[in-house]
Amino acid sequence: MVIIVAAGMLVFSVPFRGSVATFALGARLFLFVTLGVGVLISSVSQTQGQAIQLAIMTLLPQILLSGLFFPLYSMAPAVRWIGYVLPLTYFIKIARGVMVRGTPITALWLPLVILATMAVVVFTLSTLRFRRDLAPRRVGAGEEPADRESEATVRDGARTTKARA
Repeated sequence: MVIIVAAGMLVFSVPFRGSVATFALGARLFLFVTLGVGVLISSVSQTQGQAIQLAIMTLLPQILLSGLFFPLYSMAPAVRWIGYVLPLTYFIKIARGVMVRGTPITALWLPLVILATMAVVVFTLSTLRFRRDLAPRRVGAGEEPADRESEATVRDGARTTKARA
């Protein structure tokens, strides 16, 4: 993120008029949301190809419908609502506000709170999904697994089911 911002300032003469701390907070929240989405995608995907397709399916709407290239108000109302559920929409508001306008953190509280809420929700969902589907169950010495019929194990990245007699 630092390299991209520095390149934008040096190569394209993009001004940075606001607080570095406010921008860093917004960037960290945005990266936390995208990290959670990445973990969620990897936990629901069974193959690498599926993960790549899901990543592209989440990336393209963010680029096209977040207000990065086209303003949200110029989009059809039937499509505009999608932009308001995308984390990039709120990071763009923060980045433009801080860098171009020098907007203080008090004026950017709503996009920051929305990003923080998205981060908590997405990261919680991804953690729960990861624990349920991918994390191996630990059984202590002398204990029986909770499911006597079958025990799911993860071996070499592929799910195998071992029947128990």
